[in-house]
This record gives sequence, structure tokens and C-alpha cells, in this order.
Amino acid sequence: MLISKERLSTLFSLAIPIIGGMLSQNLLNLVDIAMVGQLGSAALAAVGLCGFMNFMAVGLLMGFSSGVQAISARRIGENKSDEAAKPLNSALLIITLLSVITSSIVYLAIPYLLPLLNSDSKVVILGTDYLSIRIFGVVFVGLNASFRGFFNGIGLATIYLRTLVVMHFLNILFNYLLIFGKFGFPEMGVSGAAVGTLISLFFGTALYFIQAKFIASKYGFLSKKASFQEIKSLISISFPQSITQIMFATGLTTLFVIIGKIGTVELAAANILINVMLVAILPGIGFGFTSATLCSQALGRRDMDDAYQWAIDIVKVGFLVISCLGLLMVLFPQHILGIFTTETEVVDVAVNSLRLTGFFISLDACGMILMHSLLGVGDSKHVMIVSSVLQWGFFLPLAYVLGVYLKFGLISIWIMQGAYRLIQALIFAKTWHNRNWAHIKI
Repeated sequence: MLISKERLSTLFSLAIPIIGGMLSQNLLNLVDIAMVGQLGSAALAAVGLCGFMNFMAVGLLMGFSSGVQAISARRIGENKSDEAAKPLNSALLIITLLSVITSSIVYLAIPYLLPLLNSDSKVVILGTDYLSIRIFGVVFVGLNASFRGFFNGIGLATIYLRTLVVMHFLNILFNYLLIFGKFGFPEMGVSGAAVGTLISLFFGTALYFIQAKFIASKYGFLSKKASFQEIKSLISISFPQSITQIMFATGLTTLFVIIGKIGTVELAAANILINVMLVAILPGIGFGFTSATLCSQALGRRDMDDAYQWAIDIVKVGFLVISCLGLLMVLFPQHILGIFTTETEVVDVAVNSLRLTGFFISLDACGMILMHSLLGVGDSKHVMIVSSVLQWGFFLPLAYVLGVYLKFGLISIWIMQGAYRLIQALIFAKTWHNRNWAHIKI
């Protein structure tokens, strides 16, 4: 069970900047919600709805982050650092081309899609104004994700953190100026929120390019061209992960639709529970990104035992960290729920489900770490199959049957969610233990 100080130092030097960046992203989301919320419930609903549509649009591009990270880390381990930026070069070109197609399709479909998703004419009008601007940021989101994968892959996660902090500062600043029309800027309302985010994404991409030009030139940035086989390998790793993200996002939306059929109070409770769970699991995802890099670098050195042990060591650390957060949910569920709502009916419905989340979230974090470890060594197809089959073939159907058809309520759905995440963690643990991933070439 003991982990050497040297390995812990390596682990935390990579993990802390990643986790810090992810936590800052959540803070940004809360600030955005607070600002837009000042414009009224229709504006808040419109931005929330369009945020989901925008996430679906970028889902196809986000998988390249995992592909770039896996291959860049492998090249570092193989002592081919001058080729580490090859997958990034390819990803930047592919993402630019794909984003033009994706953005154009969504932009043209906005007037037809939004009325289908919401019957409130005010929400549709505001949503159209917001998404018609926001959709042009898809290319920057995809490019930034691939830069993040590259810098994490070569072990420079601090670049990701400082770039994200600059982006967040600019986003908050321009949102404030453009939403409310401060200091001579036009008062644009919801459209101002979209423009503010677009500006921050653009500057983030520009900052990544500038840093890569100075730091990543020795890794082949914009100078080394990948072969057809290398591009094929990048796509074969990235595309399954893109599908996984799209399926997960769609499944999460479907879950909210199912819970909405039980009742409004249950839906409000589920919204709080999901957000608490997503925040609590962030350190686990951060440890997962770290494991992906260290495992891939070890395989590049052809040290399969070290690659295997890195994931095991990080699972130990992740389990301990997330267990502390889970214990708070078990012991103080009412206090945590009280931060988000003052309605006693919502708290009463959610309290046992939050306790249940506290019990299973540390094991879920272990599954997340192992999942990202598998992505780091190139086993993205297996991750896609396991995640999608369990979510859509097991969890969602049983959630509907137990929660809606048999009327066992929200707690029955949360029990099934805990079971689904536990089964997923066990499958990934078994896959990691079998070590078949060690023979994947990328």
C-alpha cells in the first residue's frame, strides 16, 4: 500500500495543476450562471439549453485531446521528444476542418432545433441569439482541448492551468462588460455572454499557440508532419472517445427527462445531486489525466510493470482523497444540500440519495482513473463499448422501469446509478489487471 515519496512527488506535480484548472472551470460556470441569472429565468434557461447543444457540437472534437495526450506521452517515453508534437499538429488541422462543418450545420439548424426542444417563445428567441454567436467558438474549444492534451502528455500541466486562468479572467471581465453594458460597452444581455465567452476562447487559443511556439518547437510543433499511419492512429484513438463523450452527454440529458416524469421536486433534487457529484469527482478525473500521461510514458520506455503500477498507485491516492469528500456527503447531507436550496421538500427527497453518492463516489473515482489510464495507453474502443453499453443498455432502461414505471422514485434511480458506476469500475479494473493494453501500438 505504500508509495515512494519520489512517485508521490511526480504524481502531485502533474495532478495539482490539472485539478486546479478543472476546479477553476467549475468556478467560472458558477460565475456565468450568476451573471446570466440577473437577466431572468428565461435567459438562464436559454443559456443552459444552448450550453448542452454547444457541448454536443464540440463532443466530436474533444476526443482528440485524449489521442494527442496518449501519443505525445508515448513519444516522450520512447525518447523521441522531437516527434511529440506530431499528433498535435495533425489534430489542429483536423479539428479546424471538422469545426467548420459542425458549426455550419448547427448554425443553420438553430431556428429549427430550438423550438423542438423548448416551447417557450422567449427562451427560443434568447437561445437563438446566444447560440448563433457561441457556436463559432467550437473551433477554439477543440483546439484548446488538444493543446491541453499535448502539454499534459509532455508533463507541462502548469501551462494548461495558467492558460485556463487567463481565459477565465477574460471571460468574467467581458461577460460583465457586455452583458450589463459597463464602462461604455454596449448592453447586449444574453448575446453579450456569448461574445464574452467567444473572446476568451479566442485569446486562450492564441495564448496556447504563442506558448507552444516558444516551448514546443523542440517537440516538432508546426515543423514535423505526421505520416498517414500516425494520423490513422490518432483518429483510431480519438474517435471512440468522442463518441463516448457524446453518448454520455446524451445519456445525462435522457436521465433528466426520465426523472422529470417522476416530478418537479425530484428533478430539482437530481440537478443538485448531479452537480455535487460532478464537482466531487473532479479530483478523480484530474488524477486520471495524470495516470494517462505516466502510464503512456512508461509504455514508451517499454516498462509495462511501471505503467501498470502507476495506475494502481494513483488509484490508491484517488481513493483516499475522494473518500474524504464522500464522508462529508454521508455525515452532512442536509448542510451540503442547504447550500443549493432552501426548499425542505427538495432536501428531503435528495438527502438519502446524497448519502448513497457519498458511499459509492470513491469507487467511482477509481473507475474514472482506470478509464483514463486505458485511454492513455490507447484502449479507447474498449472504454467506449463498456461505457456506452452500461449507460444505455443497463442504467437508463432500469432507471425508467424502477423510477417511473414501478414508481420507486428518485432513490431507486440513484441505487441503479451507484450499481452501474461500480460495475463499470470493476470491468475497468479487470481490464487493467489483464494487461492486454500493453500490446497496443500508437
